[in-house]
Amino acid sequence: MKSLKFLVIGMGIIFSSLVMADTHGVGIILGKPTGITYKYLHSNAIEYDGHLGLTSGNADIHARRLHVKNKFYSVKSQIKNTNWYWGYGLSLHQRKINKNDSEVRQTLIGAQAPLGIRYLFQNPTVEGFAEVSGTLYVAPDSFLDFSGVIGLRFFFD
Repeated sequence: MKSLKFLVIGMGIIFSSLVMADTHGVGIILGKPTGITYKYLHSNAIEYDGHLGLTSGNADIHARRLHVKNKFYSVKSQIKNTNWYWGYGLSLHQRKINKNDSEVRQTLIGAQAPLGIRYLFQNPTVEGFAEVSGTLYVAPDSFLDFSGVIGLRFFFD
């Protein structure tokens, strides 16, 4: 329960400056992690998002900046209402490890690089998306982790 409070406070701090934003959305994600998601549409090319969720009973928080593209580089024309995106950001992950014959909770800090595709439905404005992410955790242990999610967000002004 303490880790959940930590994550909720962290998301609040990260996105507190965006609360009065023009266009933002909230939704759910399934995968690694499973939980809630938030997105702020800064411009046609730049967006900010965050995920708050659980992976195997351990808390996760992600905050990222996304760069949105209208079409894949190898495709000549854009598929209507479909965009792909890439980005970078921070990741916090809590896990339980065994240390000296006792279970200890450890918080990992890392850099995350997502790559995804989204489809924007109209009336109401709903976004469906799928993404894969690579996360390089640097503290207190160093290792590379890959994950994927699918999700749905509802946007409001």
